[in-house]
Amino acid sequence: MRAPAQGETSGGTSMNIEYLYYFAEAARQGSISGAAHSYNISQQGLSRAIQCIENGYGIALFERKGNSISLTKAGEVFLEEAEGVIAAHNHLQESISCYAPKRTAWDCRINILMTLNVAFNVWPPLSKNLQQAFPNSLFSIQELHHDQIASKLCLYPSESTFALMSIPETIKGTFSALPLEMEPIMDVRLMAKVGKNSAYAQRETVSARDLQQAPLVMHDDPVLEKMLLFLTGSNSDELESTLLRTNSYDIMADGLKQFNAIGFSNTFCFHYNRTPDIAILPLEKSIRTPIYFVYNKAATDDSSEILKIKDFLLKTVELDFPLVRYKQEDDS
Repeated sequence: MRAPAQGETSGGTSMNIEYLYYFAEAARQGSISGAAHSYNISQQGLSRAIQCIENGYGIALFERKGNSISLTKAGEVFLEEAEGVIAAHNHLQESISCYAPKRTAWDCRINILMTLNVAFNVWPPLSKNLQQAFPNSLFSIQELHHDQIASKLCLYPSESTFALMSIPETIKGTFSALPLEMEPIMDVRLMAKVGKNSAYAQRETVSARDLQQAPLVMHDDPVLEKMLLFLTGSNSDELESTLLRTNSYDIMADGLKQFNAIGFSNTFCFHYNRTPDIAILPLEKSIRTPIYFVYNKAATDDSSEILKIKDFLLKTVELDFPLVRYKQEDDS
């Protein structure tokens, strides 16, 4: 099945246009797992895309009965409109395809294995830069669990396959014992507010150079702590099940725009914007976790495209990013 191109649309929320494709396929099959298989993504990832739509529009799209699903009345209306958007998007792609550079073949196909948190939060800002840096490479993404990634890299090695993943402390020793090369290429940091006396209190943007002198760090907030566990891959199945039933997870799922990944100097920052009044400013406590570049050294030549990509990622482009203000009365 042809995967949709990346894009954004809005209707009470911000989301990727591909979410409409996922929703329509799930409606057609009456199955989340079937739709996920058709698009070669995880069932969990497709469910979150649908939750993003539901949370953004404040409606339930499906009724769930055992392993099957059926459209609600609101879902039927939404499907009719979504199919119109999908058809228009496909027509747009076909109309402008003649202006795209022609290629008879890709120089190489790169398979990238990712844990779900990396796919949602780290990959989006990287993808455009990577495609520009390696225009003749085709990147194929797979969202997998840690153990699935280990199996693919160890049992089915390929010089055109690598993984981007955060590795929980509980299994890091297991990964270190595998015949794999692991190198941290960037950090994940979660940030929240600071008082009006902050060095950044009057700033509109913060650059990479600023951050090297005064890093952004995280507020001691129980909701943010739960988010961090999810984002860094440190969550267990039990914790994930708990988050699915809490408002904190709903905030995460809502459009995935609550966290905006911004790259700077080999580091990624996640903005936590629960309301338009929340500021992303430095605090006393820093919580960080590395994102690892993992590959099978035995299957990789020293001049391979994989190592070129790793070197590129180690030189992440620096970006400025805006700060969103807290209300004055919230400052402390």
